[in-house]
Amino acid sequence: MYRRVVFANSRHIAARSITRSRIQHGHSAHRLAALACSSATKHQQPSLSRRCVHSSTRSDGPPTATATAIEAATTTDADYSSSMSTAQSKHAEPGVSHMADAGNGGGPVAEYERLVQAGQFIDDGFQRTIVSRLDRLYQELLEYAPAAPENTSSKGMGGLLKQLFGRPKPQSTMPEDTPRGLYIYGDVGTGKTTTMDLFYDTVPVGKKRRIHFHAFMLDVHSRINSFRRTHSSTADPVPTIARELADAAYVLCFDEFQVTDIADAMVLRRLVTELFQNGVVIVTTSNRHPDELYKSGIQRESFLPCIELLKERCEVVSLDS
Repeated sequence: MYRRVVFANSRHIAARSITRSRIQHGHSAHRLAALACSSATKHQQPSLSRRCVHSSTRSDGPPTATATAIEAATTTDADYSSSMSTAQSKHAEPGVSHMADAGNGGGPVAEYERLVQAGQFIDDGFQRTIVSRLDRLYQELLEYAPAAPENTSSKGMGGLLKQLFGRPKPQSTMPEDTPRGLYIYGDVGTGKTTTMDLFYDTVPVGKKRRIHFHAFMLDVHSRINSFRRTHSSTADPVPTIARELADAAYVLCFDEFQVTDIADAMVLRRLVTELFQNGVVIVTTSNRHPDELYKSGIQRESFLPCIELLKERCEVVSLDS
């Protein structure tokens, strides 16, 4: 029960602060863990504080133009400035893991065992099952190098409505050697984010990105807007954006994957396909099984192929510890 409360508190703080952080400071979503760390210290939650220290060092790239568009809709807590100062003081070199002894040749299973032995994790059989699946992916990634992203033409389906709602073009074959990712779903507080973070911090991949899914979609929509300002109205931004994302990071770790509006659904429907075609490996957490994503949403039948592709390219596992 103590572990569930800790994780729930962390999730609440991060979700409340994510947009404000990107807009005002240009920091990545996962650095918000440092804010949770400050709160956890006040409430004597050392296990959460430890998680925040290494989570706050991740980088998700530069701030986007979305900040200007939604700045007027944001609010600032009285103690936000002091909390962000705490987060900045914990920030070290971007993209470098600072988990103790992580990435020293041992995978997620070895690191999980070390943390259990050190008394920093509570041994949990359900979590061990997930960690073993992540260790499988870790081993496969040791020998994986994706081909260079294909430089496809940015000219696409012609017209905004057709790009969003039209029938997708026939897709090329997915790369056969791409490791299968992981889709981890379950109740709040079961350790989904913790296990994914364990994988992220130990996998020796230079081009990797760990980001809250909401922040990722803000970035994608910002890239789409920027693309449309410099290209014709008939140009399709999705292949170009997918290629840029894949070139920057071929291992993507998403926290809190969820789809709630049609704009995200119609973009993801094609973006996910393009990412997989560019050899990207996705590891994500979610409170919902893939079949429950965007449930009862407008034009959901157009989103169903995306769900099927996620289930095909990611091993779907439940974590209900």
